Amino acid sequence: MTAKLFLAQRVTAVILAFVVVGHLSMIIAAEHAGLTAGALLARTHHNAALFGFYALFVIGAWIPAAITK
Repeated sequence: MTAKLFLAQRVTAVILAFVVVGHLSMIIAAEHAGLTAGALLARTHHNAALFGFYALFVIGAWIPAAITK
């Protein structure tokens, strides 16, 4: 493994750590508020911030998966 690939894996691991904590925090907050699936969809529909958050989540998971193949 090259140094660039090693660094890419470590950087994405740090990003994923923060994104997973944020994701779990959102789940706990939604559960605590008693939101239904319909209420969650209504709040998140056309939300650019959440789209960016989960896009970062997907990219952060995709990079190390592509490296380890």
